[in-house]
Amino acid sequence: MAWGHGARLAFVQRVAARALDSVGATADQEAKIHDLIAAKFDEVAPKPEDHEAMRKRALDLLAAPTIDRAAVERLRADAVAAFDAKSKTVVDGVLEIADQLTPPQRAKLADEAAHLRPRGPMMGWGPGHPRPPAGGPDFPPDED
Repeated sequence: MAWGHGARLAFVQRVAARALDSVGATADQEAKIHDLIAAKFDEVAPKPEDHEAMRKRALDLLAAPTIDRAAVERLRADAVAAFDAKSKTVVDGVLEIADQLTPPQRAKLADEAAHLRPRGPMMGWGPGHPRPPAGGPDFPPDED
């Protein structure tokens, strides 16, 4: 199943609405935050044409009679730079959203997020799912 831009944004907005409801956000706060999410989402959403262009560049470099290591490195550096720019946009968006919430709302939201558990490979995080055995390399023992 492929998720288009609109479906991804709708999913993110639904998750945000549930989180905002859980901390008692006002209608004004919710409206501002949903607008921020939509604006930032457009900036960071994957663009299939960019992915395809990078894929084509990589395949062309690999198919060449000789490997141009400098060009491969430029391709890698470009990918890292694109990811870095998007990650900065995400962090900026999170901070703008945090500015819309009161300190008690942020504390409650952080507390709720602290209780999310992994749901398995590629499934994200969610409440009520068993955590892998404590002490593993990726999951230190619970403090509680």
